[in-house]
Amino acid sequence: MQLREADEAIAKRHPDSLSNLIRATKAGGGDSAEVSSLKARVAELEAAAAKEDDVGQRRLHALRQELDKVKLSVRPLLLRRCTPP
Repeated sequence: MQLREADEAIAKRHPDSLSNLIRATKAGGGDSAEVSSLKARVAELEAAAAKEDDVGQRRLHALRQELDKVKLSVRPLLLRRCTPP
């Protein structure tokens, strides 16, 4: 009983002490509803970002293939123009 009263007295005098901050973090025990909601939202956003990244990678690959096709079709034309008759 006296120990609890002493802890309360110290907590009132020094509310930002390291021991009080540690006790405050342990007192919660579990995640609050807000923290759980935020974790779910972060997971949702990470999944959406991964999906968008995948779409972007596929589009980039398609554009590179298209560029290679254009290069292959234009190269013979350039070679014919640059070589003397």
